[in-house]
Amino acid sequence: EFIPGAKEGTFAVRETPEMFGTRLLKEIAENPTKYFARVELTRTDADLKQLEYEMINIYHTIKFMDRNSAWWKNESQCEATFRCPYIPVCYNNVDVSNGIVPDGFKCILKDRK
Repeated sequence: EFIPGAKEGTFAVRETPEMFGTRLLKEIAENPTKYFARVELTRTDADLKQLEYEMINIYHTIKFMDRNSAWWKNESQCEATFRCPYIPVCYNNVDVSNGIVPDGFKCILKDRK
């Protein structure tokens, strides 16, 4: 869409999201160092061993929580940017383990255990 420009006798094009995306990708391809930086990171054997222990602990925590249906809540994010769709279930402590879920929800784990 053409619109009158700032100066007499000129015009401007109203940029669509698709046009902006194309322009941005072209700019990034032509000037990658302006948008990306490479930094060499060094990891010692001790760092890698520590990471291995952390990953094993995370795995065991997830496994424990899954077995015991004891997942933690991150209540600071319920309404942080967007309203979480599970607020009606969480805030009201609705028990969905029996397969009966509130309207608008669907149980996908009926035969899980």
